[in-house]
Amino acid sequence: LDGLENPPAEPQSKAEERLRVLNAYLRQTTNIEVDFRSLIVERYQTKDVRVLIGTRDTTSCNVGACSGSCAAMTTGSNRLQRALNFRSYLEHLYPNYSLPIGLFDAGHDHRE
Repeated sequence: LDGLENPPAEPQSKAEERLRVLNAYLRQTTNIEVDFRSLIVERYQTKDVRVLIGTRDTTSCNVGACSGSCAAMTTGSNRLQRALNFRSYLEHLYPNYSLPIGLFDAGHDHRE
């Protein structure tokens, strides 16, 4: 889709780039502009999402099976921390929302 109108100087992520291209395509072919980001944010609150996490799922992702990439590590150093940070982010994004998190006394593989 070369030649799209008003491309941003630098997209923030691949997902944002896809949304930009989709919006540009819709605008050029149907004269419809959809704010997909707002639509996704609004619809998330209607979903029944639950997270289960072990209280001992604290093995560092640098040595464990979860991703230890730089980007992933910014979300937490282990699965438990990542789940708690995700919940905090959602509660910041949606002030009247609380992500149900079920905690159980085990690690990731239930043998710890």
